[in-house]
Amino acid sequence: MIIIDIEIKDRNRLKEFFQNFHNKAEDIAFSIIQRIPEKLLPHWLMNWLDHYLDKRISELKQESTKMTWHNMYLQSATNEIHNRQQDTKKAPSDD
Repeated sequence: MIIIDIEIKDRNRLKEFFQNFHNKAEDIAFSIIQRIPEKLLPHWLMNWLDHYLDKRISELKQESTKMTWHNMYLQSATNEIHNRQQDTKKAPSDD
């Protein structure tokens, strides 16, 4: 018997709100910075943006990999459940 460990959590609306707020603020800040001519941007801001973007891309790659593995795990679990159901239909118990 294989035990499938799936945990269902309630949505944390406050955390979702702050994540959405952060994402929108980030989008607005970058859209403003993109409109400013490069000659007017200070060197330190360009360096900070470069560092921030590298860090953010790394975080997104890690999150993408984590989600891929999680989806593979869930797909494996659903296949296992489906196979078990098919096996019980093919060989009904003699109770």
